[in-house]
Amino acid sequence: YHVLSALLDEPYIFIEGEAQRVGDVYVPKFLCDRIQNDHKALVNATMETRIAALRSDYLTTDDSVRQLHEATETVRKYVGNANADHLHRLLDAQEFDEFTEWLLVNHYDTGYRFQKKGHEYDITVESNDLDSCCAELTQFYRYLYQAGN
Repeated sequence: YHVLSALLDEPYIFIEGEAQRVGDVYVPKFLCDRIQNDHKALVNATMETRIAALRSDYLTTDDSVRQLHEATETVRKYVGNANADHLHRLLDAQEFDEFTEWLLVNHYDTGYRFQKKGHEYDITVESNDLDSCCAELTQFYRYLYQAGN
């Protein structure tokens, strides 16, 4: 909270669009207001790119599979028992890409499609090439900063 509140007077920050609550954590009101009311960039990636990024973020230790099993239990109430059991079987079979794609397509993306509905975006960039994506976002930021928006 303190790190984020230090950004309160910054002209622009880039943050993933989130709901007011992320799990058990509440996003500070000033940040929610900015997410809702400021300029928006839509960042797209292929499924392969998304899976690779999540693999590198979540399969980092010997304990990762156990942690993913536990995390799967937290979404059981949203995806249903049969689907949660299917996800556990994918983990046990070390079918991590299929596990990740199923969750993205059937759980997370459905929620984000709802969140994105009605939003207008100032720019859309592809993130499959991160250097190019960052360059486009930096150029967008500079344009906004120079224009005083």
